[in-house]
Amino acid sequence: EELANEYKGRIDVYKVNTDQEKALSAAFGIQGIPAFLYCPLNGKPQMTSGVARSADETKAFFKRIIEEFLLKQ
Repeated sequence: EELANEYKGRIDVYKVNTDQEKALSAAFGIQGIPAFLYCPLNGKPQMTSGVARSADETKAFFKRIIEEFLLKQ
């Protein structure tokens, strides 16, 4: 939510309940939680999973992906 607010108007962030959205989980091959899918406007989607870091490290990790993969198109 924090990053969604910080990048509002530049990226869209969605949270999906994979127990309720089994077809969507299957379509993207999600086998474990947490799973993060990044879909740039141009290029192929990429996925990461299992972020086990401190809160500061996690935020920095996602900011790097947002800046280098999603916004650097």
